[in-house]
Parts: sequence; structure tokens; C-alpha cells
Amino acid sequence: MNSCEACSPDSVCIAEQRNRALYAGNNSIEVNVCNWWLTSAPSAAYRFQFSLTNAITCDNMNVLNPVVDSIVAKSECPESGDNMPCKLDVIFRDHFDWAIAIQTRGKANVLLATVVGPKAVNGAVPVGTFFPAAITPSISPFDDLISVCSSRIAIMGTHFSQVPSCNTVQLCSGAADAKECSDLIQNGLNVSSVVCKGEYCLGDIVLRDHIACMLSKSKEKNAILAALWVAGTSAGKAVIGSVIPPTAEIIAVRGAYIGSSKLAVETKDVCATEKFSLSKVSGTRLEPVHSFNVMTGKGTAETGIILSDAFDGQEEYQLDTSQCGVKSAALYKFKVRKSKEEEATEGSRDATLRPSTTKLSTQSSGTSSSGWIIGLIVISIAVAGFGADWWYHRRKYLWGNPEPSTSAMPYSSDSTL
Repeated sequence: MNSCEACSPDSVCIAEQRNRALYAGNNSIEVNVCNWWLTSAPSAAYRFQFSLTNAITCDNMNVLNPVVDSIVAKSECPESGDNMPCKLDVIFRDHFDWAIAIQTRGKANVLLATVVGPKAVNGAVPVGTFFPAAITPSISPFDDLISVCSSRIAIMGTHFSQVPSCNTVQLCSGAADAKECSDLIQNGLNVSSVVCKGEYCLGDIVLRDHIACMLSKSKEKNAILAALWVAGTSAGKAVIGSVIPPTAEIIAVRGAYIGSSKLAVETKDVCATEKFSLSKVSGTRLEPVHSFNVMTGKGTAETGIILSDAFDGQEEYQLDTSQCGVKSAALYKFKVRKSKEEEATEGSRDATLRPSTTKLSTQSSGTSSSGWIIGLIVISIAVAGFGADWWYHRRKYLWGNPEPSTSAMPYSSDSTL
């Protein structure tokens, strides 16, 4: 029904508002309810349920289904059946996702509302249609340089979904001006850690495997072309950066104390396979101890090295690394401590006194997203479309405090009054 005239005086009805425009990024809607005064009866217990006409097939857990947070009357509502609706502000727990606002099989998505209660008229009523429905997402680089050891690639763009499985990415290698895929790197990837403000979004492409070392050595085909589909849209394509060799730099070493036979080595980039060379410092000479080829796996923050023999004295050692054929330029020396406790105390003092030889890198690294220290300042959305420089956590730049994660959404869409 389009007005309260069609609603029986002793029934609670929702007035249809199919033509009301809804947009991704918003989290509220005005709903007109007829005979709202009936819900104030002592025995009344009414609930509102919301659903969508188009199922989001990439959202297997239905976490994008709108969940009501609160319902408040916009003004004083009629106290008798005078055919005037009560205007309610419905606030949802999360913002409408772009996967909801996108057309499915050429049909725009419609938000449906149902009121449940003793005198409620059953049936879902259209209360808004999502626009613009025909969308092609865009993708652009966050950083033009991508370490060959990356496990994630930071990107910017528009219309990303906060459900990783709704963002499908294909990566190909090619020239810097590539428009179509020629050499496939990885396919069927997802974009996670998505944060959006309006149309503009940030996120991480999560790689299934490390990028092949040879790509960092090719000057003709070291660019990465990404194609992004969101909930079945047409693909948005762009070159998102060039693959560069790793930094090959050791930042810290733990486990260097008498009796220890394992070192935990932190490097600036973490590659799939790393080579380490351990030498003992004897005056001006180096005595090779052992070389290690270590498989690190994906996204690890440290590399574990198992020694053939435990440290038995307080000697000084030097550790070198080689990643994708790139040898460390800065040599890392450390002294074996008497105990684990002494290493913790003296090691922190040494780290404080040791001069830094590195500059903070913003290139996409091989460490996990939680290990990043990145910041973001919006430069000019109106002029540049989207500008950013992550400097802490993505969510803090947008709202000051993180919004509730869609991954934690309850699966019920009921709200009881």
C-alpha cells in the first residue's frame, strides 16, 4: 500500500516507498508506519525485519543483510487512526555495503521491510531502491612500488565490498601501460581490510603466494595489472604498481644467548625463501659458521633459524641475508649474551643505541597488515577523487574510531520495539 488510507484502522501497516533512493555508505532510512498508536498497547510486541530482493551470492554468511540498531519516531505520531503515517528513523548497525547497491542480473536491489506483531499486516513492503545500480568499480595504486616479497598489496579505488569474498581480483604482469592481461600471476584473489567513505575505499589484495623473484628483475614486464570485480560487476582495471627487489635488510635478531640453538630474525621484507649466512667475528676476521636456506611461508613477521649447535660462549657474530638474489648491504652484528634475561635487557639497550640505517618504507611489504605502520590523510576527494597517506590504522582516518566490522554482524535482522 502506498498510503495509510488502504490500511485497516485496527491494523499496523508499513507504507510502500519503492521510489525512495538508497545509497551505499548510508546506514539509516525513514519508514512510514500506519496506525503506529496501536503499538503502544501494553500487550503489544512489534518487530521490524529487513531483507533484500536480490540475494548477495558472494556473501555466504549473509552478514550484509541489514540489521537494525535502533528505531526512533522523527516527531510526535498520530494517536488515532486519521490516515496519517508515523515517520520512523530506522538506524542500521552497519552502513549499506556496495555489494548491496550493485545490480544483480540487471535488476536494482530493493530494501524490504516487514512488521511483525499482534495487529501487523503480514508481508514484505518495498521501502527503498538502491542507486546508482549499474556500477563498475575502479582500482588504483596506493604505492607505485610493490616488494616482490609482498603477501598483501595495498590499493585504493571505489565501490569495494567489506566482505572479502565479494571482491574478486586477477593479477597479471606486463608493461607499465598494460590494458589487458597477458601473463597471469594469480587469479581469484580477494580484497580484505576494506574501509570506505562514500564511494572511495581502501583495502588489501591478499596474495595466495609470493610473487616470483624474476618479476623484480624484468624491466619490461614488472608492472602489475589488476582487474577487480565486486559482486559480479564488470571489471575495473588498472596498473597498481611495479615489482621491485626486496630491501634485504636485517632489523633485529632474538635468541642470541648461551644455550640457545634457535634465532628469530626480523627482516624488513619477508620472502618465501631466504638465505642466511652466520659468521663468527674474530678480531678483523670472519669465520663462517653455517649457511641456511629457510622457507618462511606467507605473511610471517620473523624467520626462525635452527642452529646446528647451541651458542656456548659470549662471542660476537655477523649475520647476512640474501633475498631473491639481493644480498644485504648493511651487515648485522650481534653479541651472544649469558642468558635470555640478559639478552632482553641488553638487547633493548643495544637497539636504542644502534643508529638507524633505514627509512620507513610505505611499499607493500611481506608482513601482515597488522604489522604495518601506515597513515592516511585525505588530500582532496573533490578534486583528485581520492588521496591518501596511511599513517596508523585505516579505520581511524575515517571515523576517529573503528566502525563495527561486518565480519562480526549478527545474522538476525530483527528489531523488537
